Amino acid sequence: MAIACAPPEGTIALLGFEDSDDHPWAIDVTYATTGHTQLRVRTVRGTIDWPQRIRSVETLASNMIEPVGMAGPGAARGPRIPTAPETPTSIVIDGTPVPATRMDLPNRSGIRVEWQGQHVFCLGEASLLDSLELRTGTSADFTRFMAEFEEFIARRRPGGQ
Repeated sequence: MAIACAPPEGTIALLGFEDSDDHPWAIDVTYATTGHTQLRVRTVRGTIDWPQRIRSVETLASNMIEPVGMAGPGAARGPRIPTAPETPTSIVIDGTPVPATRMDLPNRSGIRVEWQGQHVFCLGEASLLDSLELRTGTSADFTRFMAEFEEFIARRRPGGQ
């Protein structure tokens, strides 16, 4: 799985996991402040051992779908798949530039990269993605993320420190 080398300042890393047919499908690391997601790095099980029809389920556009109700007053409700073009780019992972594609929308941007047989989607503000570097996440990172989250929750409880 991929994680940000330098998470956005003031964010906490929130972990998400998805399974499909009792097999691991994706790991999300969402870097957020209270009420606002700044960056999402989604590592999706890739091309190694899934049938072709499953390999192409997630795309950069599908990861950037406008959430229901976010389109504004009077707009049609429901998810909207963006139609902006994907342009070639690169992103540094473990110190090495890796070819990728990028999509820029007025309110967010996304990068898609094939890495170690997996798909990695990075979603956030354009300026944040411009300088984003990733690295391989470790079990120590997971342990730290969970401890930071538990500490965050404890501070928010009445009488928490």
